[in-house]
Amino acid sequence: MILFHDIIELLSYRNDTPLTQKQFTTEKQMKRVDTVTATNQYGFKLGFESTTEFKVDALVASAKQSFKASAEFNFSHTDTNTVTNEETVIFKAQEVLAAAGGTTNYFTRVGKAKFSGAFQTDAALAELKLKLPIIKKSGNAHDVVHTEEVTLTAKDIYTLFKNVPYIPLPAYLSFDDNGKKVLVKNVTFDYTGEMGYSTAVQAEFIPFDQNEPKQTMSYEKYETKTQDKSL
Repeated sequence: MILFHDIIELLSYRNDTPLTQKQFTTEKQMKRVDTVTATNQYGFKLGFESTTEFKVDALVASAKQSFKASAEFNFSHTDTNTVTNEETVIFKAQEVLAAAGGTTNYFTRVGKAKFSGAFQTDAALAELKLKLPIIKKSGNAHDVVHTEEVTLTAKDIYTLFKNVPYIPLPAYLSFDDNGKKVLVKNVTFDYTGEMGYSTAVQAEFIPFDQNEPKQTMSYEKYETKTQDKSL
């Protein structure tokens, strides 16, 4: 789903001659930001056991075009399950043809698209928050004075399950005795995110003859039409 799209103008050229001309587009650049957030079905914080890489392909459709945008994400065991990638996209200057008999605008479309999906990987219990009662003994009775929230680390969780026999280990968990962690095998993470995208160069041809319609197409198609004079 497209969140927004914009146009980066690369060149506008009016060809008053009877011949096809050659021109150069101007170099432009933009910042592309891709973000993804992964959540698990267990409802508590999990850390990735190893670096998890996956590629996202999103179909970007608009009124005049449809194409695929893609992004690669890399989750490591230290991530908080949200990853942001930033890069500068450069639209380098390139030589283009300019058809006779009109003005040609050269541009690229940029924007953001939403995506979602799921992937599976091994994970470890990374953190667990508990509210524990603080008890005061009064004769033979025990009164709860208040509660305190504590945060257990991965090692704390391992030690708790390992050393307290009356706390059974659920079937979907296992011990990593070397790493002192409790593991969850083949966890399904649902992910949602946004990715930036940009198209190849587009061309809009506006004939001087106002009875002729303007045409917008990929530059490759425009180049072919210019060469065979079919605009």
